[in-house]
Amino acid sequence: MTKIKPYPRLRAALTESGIEQPYLAELLKRGNQYVSHRITGKSPWSQEDMYFLMDTLNISHDQLHLYFPPKGNEYALKVSAKQTAAAQRYILITEEEFLSLQRLKRG
Repeated sequence: MTKIKPYPRLRAALTESGIEQPYLAELLKRGNQYVSHRITGKSPWSQEDMYFLMDTLNISHDQLHLYFPPKGNEYALKVSAKQTAAAQRYILITEEEFLSLQRLKRG
């Protein structure tokens, strides 16, 4: 089973902007290991780094919770396949999408 990597939205935004880990470390004025520990979820991001990255990626601060969820995966929703023998999958959804699904489920 494939494990979801932490901070998938942040990773996607960095990739879209062409920012690779060595350059990210340079932007943050930090070492590669520092960045590696944060992007892999081994250590938490500092508030200063989070806001710096949001500004660098031109993302509104009100979306901070989507790009920096607790432990990197707060918004990963575990979905079971219909057959019990089937593998489990994970999908990313926003809190708004999750609430909408909950409303649909209730009928």
